Amino acid sequence: MVKAKKYSETTNNQIYQQGLLTFKLSDGKYKLKPSLTLDNTDIEIQIKPIDLVVDSKQIYKPIYVEHKELGEYFSLVNFQNSILFSANKYDMLIPCYDSSISQIHIKVTQNDKNIIEQNLVDKIELDEKFTKKNNDIVLLNKSHNKKLNYFFINNIGKALIEGEIKIQILLKDLNISYTSNVLWKDKPNSLHNVEEAIEFLSLIGYKRSADSLLNFPENKQYAALYGFWKNLDTDTSSAYSDIFNEFYTRIDFINREFNSLGKNDGMDTDRGKVYLIFGKPDSIERKFNNVYDVLEIWDYKSINKKIFFSDKTGTGKFERIK
Repeated sequence: MVKAKKYSETTNNQIYQQGLLTFKLSDGKYKLKPSLTLDNTDIEIQIKPIDLVVDSKQIYKPIYVEHKELGEYFSLVNFQNSILFSANKYDMLIPCYDSSISQIHIKVTQNDKNIIEQNLVDKIELDEKFTKKNNDIVLLNKSHNKKLNYFFINNIGKALIEGEIKIQILLKDLNISYTSNVLWKDKPNSLHNVEEAIEFLSLIGYKRSADSLLNFPENKQYAALYGFWKNLDTDTSSAYSDIFNEFYTRIDFINREFNSLGKNDGMDTDRGKVYLIFGKPDSIERKFNNVYDVLEIWDYKSINKKIFFSDKTGTGKFERIK
C-alpha cells in the first residue's frame, strides 16, 4: 500500500512513491484489481486490472532494474515495469525457476524491427522476492533468503525508443511472448503538441526543416521530429537524445517562468528567446535604479557574455537593452 501525506502530493508530477504488497498464491491465473481511495471519503478510483500468471516452473516476464555492477542489491524501475527512456542505463532480468536451464534465446523487436536477438547464458542469483530498502524496491544479492536465477541483458534500453516492445523467449519446445513499454517519464510537456513542437524549430533557424516535418502525415510527425534531433546528436551510443530533451525542457521552463502579467507569451519575450538559445545563465543579478524600474543581468561565464534586460512597466515584460 502507498499513501500520500497530503493532497498536493497527488498533483505533483515530480513526486513518485512506491511500496510493497505480499501475496501467497498457488499456481494459476489471476487478475489483480488495484484502486485509489481518498481518506474520509467514499471515493474509490479503479485502476487498470493486471493479469497475473503464477507458475513455479515458468520463465517469468522480464523485470527492469537500474544498471549497476553486481553489488548488494538491484533497484526496480517501478513505473509499471517499464524501461525508462533516459540517459541512464537499465538492465533486463528474466526470472527462471528451473535451475537446470542453462540458456535461453531471446528476441526483442520494436516497430517491426529486430533490436536484439541472442542466446543468453549469463545468470545471476538474487533473492526470489522483492524487499524495500532506502525507499526503493530492490532485489537483494547478499542475503540468506531463498535465491532465484535471473538471466540478464545489460543496458537494454540503449537501442530502444519510446513505445511498445515485443519480447520473445525460446526454450526447447516453449515459445513465450511478452510485451513491455519504453516510457519517457519526465517527457517535456511541450512535446505533447507535436505540431507546435515542430514549429518551435523556426525560433533557432530551422524554419525550412520545420516546414518539411509538417508535411509528414500527422501520425508520423513525432517520429520525424525525433529523427531530426537524433541526426544533430553527436552521441550515437544510445537512442536517447540529450539535446532533444534539453531543447524542449527549456521551452517548458520559458512557458512557465517568463510570461508577462496575465499573458501566455513566454516564448515571445526577450528573456525567453535568450534562454532558448543559451540556456540557464550562471547567475542572475536583479537591480532597481532611477532609469529602469527593474534591471536583470544574466551572466554566462562560459562564453564571457552578460545580457541586460529591463522591465519598465512592472508587468514582468522584460526587454533586452544590451
